[in-house]
Amino acid sequence: MTRFRRSFSAGARGSLIVLLLLFFSFNADGFSGAAVGELGNFLPRGAKIIQVISDARFDLDDDLEYLVLYSLRDRFGLILLDRGNNRRYSVIFQKNLGDGNPKTEGRAGFGDTAYTYRILQNADLDRDGVLEFWTVFQPADSPFAEMTMYKFWNQHFSQMFSVRASYDLQFFDYRGKLVIHEVNGPERGEVTLQSKIWDPRTNKLEVVDTSYRMTQKEYLAFARSRRRPCLFSSAGATGDGILDQDIEYCWGESLNILQEIPQGEKAISALLPENAFLLEMVSDPAFNPYIEESYVLTYQVPDKTNSRRVLLLAALATWDFENARSQLPPLPFPAYGLARDPEGNLYKSIYILPGNAFNHLALLGNGERLSSLKLVILNNNGLFFEEAAVFNSSFHLQFIERFSFVDFGYHYEVITADRDSNKVNIKKWQAVPEGVYDEIGRFELVSEESYQSAREYKSVYYRVEEPVWLREGYEQLIFRSFHRPRLTPFAGGIPEPDFGGRLDEYIFKYMTPLRIHQWVFWEDREGSEEALLLLRTGQAFWPPAYSLGFLYRHEDGISLDTFGPSSLVVGDGNPLSGVYLVDITGDGRCELLILSREYDLQAGKNWLHLSIMEKQGQKWRRIHDRDIQYDDLRLYTIGDEIWLFGYLRGEPGVVENAVYPFIWEDGRFNYQQKAVVDNFSLYLEGLPEEKTDLLGEEFLLFPGLPGGRRLEIDAFSAPAEPEENDFIPLQ
Repeated sequence: MTRFRRSFSAGARGSLIVLLLLFFSFNADGFSGAAVGELGNFLPRGAKIIQVISDARFDLDDDLEYLVLYSLRDRFGLILLDRGNNRRYSVIFQKNLGDGNPKTEGRAGFGDTAYTYRILQNADLDRDGVLEFWTVFQPADSPFAEMTMYKFWNQHFSQMFSVRASYDLQFFDYRGKLVIHEVNGPERGEVTLQSKIWDPRTNKLEVVDTSYRMTQKEYLAFARSRRRPCLFSSAGATGDGILDQDIEYCWGESLNILQEIPQGEKAISALLPENAFLLEMVSDPAFNPYIEESYVLTYQVPDKTNSRRVLLLAALATWDFENARSQLPPLPFPAYGLARDPEGNLYKSIYILPGNAFNHLALLGNGERLSSLKLVILNNNGLFFEEAAVFNSSFHLQFIERFSFVDFGYHYEVITADRDSNKVNIKKWQAVPEGVYDEIGRFELVSEESYQSAREYKSVYYRVEEPVWLREGYEQLIFRSFHRPRLTPFAGGIPEPDFGGRLDEYIFKYMTPLRIHQWVFWEDREGSEEALLLLRTGQAFWPPAYSLGFLYRHEDGISLDTFGPSSLVVGDGNPLSGVYLVDITGDGRCELLILSREYDLQAGKNWLHLSIMEKQGQKWRRIHDRDIQYDDLRLYTIGDEIWLFGYLRGEPGVVENAVYPFIWEDGRFNYQQKAVVDNFSLYLEGLPEEKTDLLGEEFLLFPGLPGGRRLEIDAFSAPAEPEENDFIPLQ
C-alpha cells in the first residue's frame, strides 16, 4: 500500500464477517447411514443439508454432537444435536438465519477480492476445549453480509456478536489477537476499513476508533497479504492523519475458510502433466505472504532420456488472483524416485523447516545412482525458494535438528554415510538459522569418522523418528519413513517375531514403530541374544515418558516384555531419574536400579521411588518387599557395605526433618537408627569420604547417548561355576 487516509468515524457502517474455521465435514466415520436418517427427523420436511460438522467438542462430554446447516427453498437454518446417555438425539441449539441470497445460495462473495466464504465455520478460539462456531451469511435483498458468532456460555450456546459489511468481512488471528475487519464501499473508488477486536474470554467486542480509507487496489494488496500493517491499534498513527513510515507490521492467519478458491488434490492434479503421478502434497500458510494457503507437492514422471528411470520433481502451487487460477512453478529439485534407508524403508519426500514468518523446505529423493540419497534444502526469501545446500550419500543420510538448554539455541546437522568396501565413512555438517526469516545458513564440515562395519555405524547413528530428549537438550530426526501404522508393544504384539537375523538388526529395522529410543544388548552364556530397551509410552511432547522393555530370543522366535514403572521420566533431578546397573546382592550379577519421581496429588509433592529388579531366567522381578519412597535418597558403598539413606522433609512445628539409614544384609535393606537433621546435604557431607555413589553417572544405563550399546559380558548371569578338576585353595 502506498498511502492511507484515515478518518475518525462516529460509528462507521460496520459489518463483520468474523470467524469461520474448520472444514466442511461430511464425516464418513462419524456420520453413518443410520445417523443421517436420525438427523433428518429433526429438520423440516424437504430440507436440504448443506453442511454437517460432527465433533465431540461442542460441549464438555465425550459424546458426538452434530452441527447442521440446512436450507428449505431459500430459507436457511442451524441446528445442533447432542446424543445423550440414552443414545437418542436432543436439540440443544436452533437458529433461523432467514432467506439467503438466491444467486449465491446464501454464501457471501465480496467485491473484487475473489473471496467467497463458507456459511458455517468453527474453531476453539479461547482454547478451552469447546468449539465456537459462526456464520458468514448473505441475506436476500441486502447489500450487507452478516457474520454472527456463537459461544458455549453458561452451559448453552449464545450469540456473542453480529457484524456486517458490504465489500469484505475478514476475521484474522494476529498471533492470539482476534480481529474483525469490516470493509464497506466503494465510494469514489475507495473503500473504508474499520476494525474490531474480540476477546473470547470476556466476550467483549472492542471497536477501534480509527477507520481507514484506501483504493480498491490498495485494499486487495492488504487483503491478500498475511504480513499486514497493524491498522487495528494506535501503533504508527501520527497527529496529522497520516500513518508513520515505521508502522508496526504483524503476521496473521485467516479464520474464515474460503469456498470459491479450489483447494486440495483436485485443484492441483489438473495442473500436472497427463503422465504424472502425484506423490505427496503438503499445505502450509507460511510459504507465501500474499495468500492464505499454498501447496508444495512432489510428483513422478517418466524420464524421457531413460525409459527405465522415473523422475521425482517438486513444485509450489499458489493461487493467481489476477487470472483466478492456480499456478505451478517448479522447484529446483530433480531426483530419481523415492529414497530408501538401509533397511529398505521408503522416505517421505517433503519436509517443512520452520522459519520466522516464512517456512523453508527440505526435499529428499533418490540420486542418479541406485539406492543413493539426495537432499536439497531450499530457503524461502519471501519472493521465491532458492537452493541453500545439496547433499548426496550412497549408503545413509540423516537430517537432524538439535536444541540446547545451555544457550536456548538450535542448529541443523546433516550426516552423510558412504560405503568403502566394508567400512562406512561419515561426514558431519552443521548450519544455524540466520537472516530475517531464519533461513538455514551455510553448512560447515565439522568432523569426519570411519566405522569398521555397517552394524557399528548403525549402533551409533540410528535414530527413532521422534524427539529424543537428552540432559542438555533434544535432538529430532527430521526425515520420516512410510512405516506401517504405529505398533503398541505394550499390548504384546511385535512385528516379525520369527525374524532370523541378529537381535540388533531387528532393533535397527523396527526402531521407529516400536518407539525404541535407547538400548543395550548382550549374549548370555548359551549364546542367545537379549536386549534392554527404553520405549516411549506417552504421546505428550513434554515430559517424555518411557517404559523398560526386555527383548529376547527363545525357541518360538522373538518376544518383547515390558516391566518396571509404566511411565518413567528419565534424566530428571539429582540424582538423575533413570536406570542404573549395579551389583547390589554381591553375587557377581548386576541388578537394575530404577529411580523415578512421581507427583503425589494428595501430598502435593514429588516422591522419589527406588525399585531393584533382578533377572531370573527371562523374567524380571523386584527383590525387595517394601516400597522405597522418600523426598530424597542416596545409595552408597561404604567399605564393604551398601547403605541407603532416605530423607523425609518434615512440617514446621509438627514433624522434624529426618534421615532413615538402611544397610543391605541378607538380601534386604535393614533399618538402622533414625537421625533428625536440619539439612540433608550437610548430613551426607558427614559420611566417610571413601565411598562410592551407586547413583552416579558411571553406573547409569538409561538415559545415555542415543543409539545402542553392547555389553561385552552378560552382566545379569551368575559367574561360571569352576570345572571339577580346577584346584580350589583351602580357606
